[in-house]
Amino acid sequence: MKSKVVEKLRGSLSISVIIVILSLIVILVPYSLFLGWNLFTSILFWFVLVPLISVLTARFHGKPGKRLLVGIIGCLLFYLTIIFMIYSSYQSDQFKLMILSSFSSLLIIWFLNKIFML
Repeated sequence: MKSKVVEKLRGSLSISVIIVILSLIVILVPYSLFLGWNLFTSILFWFVLVPLISVLTARFHGKPGKRLLVGIIGCLLFYLTIIFMIYSSYQSDQFKLMILSSFSSLLIIWFLNKIFML
């Protein structure tokens, strides 16, 4: 009985996307509190960790046929939320870095899914 419930939740696209978003938020909060933001940590987080966490979370939680979709939608909604929160500082370098990394993250997620056939 329990495995049927777990499989039903795994099959739900919306639950999988929410789990991707929550996993990115869970990594973002301690990362920003403990390491702070400078050029190196910003590039490391936005260009490396966000796509990697999106792909891995989608791999472990999503169904095999929907992993690419779950990773891309979850990452896109995460970026839209963060961009909405810092929109008032749209002329800052951090905002420009985030816009650039959003497009590159989507390409990295697509590339990782195609290379590793996740």
